[in-house]
Amino acid sequence: MRIFSAQLFKLYTSFLVAIATVALGASLVRREGSHGSLICAEQDALIKREDIPFEERCPEEYSLYIASLCSLDVPNLMLINCAREDDPSVIFDYDYTCEDDEICVDRTEFPETPHAFCIKEKCGLQFDNYRHRDVDACKVHSYSVSRPVNLVVAMMTYSTKMKPRQVVYQTITYNLDLTSANDVNNFTRVINGYNGEDIRYCFYAGTREEVQARAAAWITD
Repeated sequence: MRIFSAQLFKLYTSFLVAIATVALGASLVRREGSHGSLICAEQDALIKREDIPFEERCPEEYSLYIASLCSLDVPNLMLINCAREDDPSVIFDYDYTCEDDEICVDRTEFPETPHAFCIKEKCGLQFDNYRHRDVDACKVHSYSVSRPVNLVVAMMTYSTKMKPRQVVYQTITYNLDLTSANDVNNFTRVINGYNGEDIRYCFYAGTREEVQARAAAWITD
């Protein structure tokens, strides 16, 4: 087990919010499955193995999954926060390395709870600022769907060594509606009733460094 103190603090914050909810009389909601089917950007097709199901992310003795993040220090390493079923205040920090042909992408559930996913490298929409580092780097993509669906899209920025890299801002535009986040390495947006329209992903690095991005989309119906 590795200790990543700065990032684990963020996970602990999510965990403490959950514990406070329990103290107010509500129960922690068990998360199962993957919360969506990943659309492979290369093939515009659903794939079966998009990540580890939530209920399989924690060891048996700490089986209550809370949250997860992609490591800032080690490429494609997932940091996982788990707790005991009988005493949620007893926590366990676990890590998991994505497969060689996968990348780690963070997605934020609502309310603000981070969840990391291992997705196939070929299935993430790729773009970068290598040719023009002083302007926005953008990519426009439309996903092929057979009917209107509820979509969760997430983008993440990385260094050339695939470590998550904070940028000045990230934006996701759908139907001329732009949403953004500042000083982040990942950004998530929910799109209800998506029916194959263009989605524009952009980031601005704010430095002369080379930065790359991956965007992913999940159908959550």
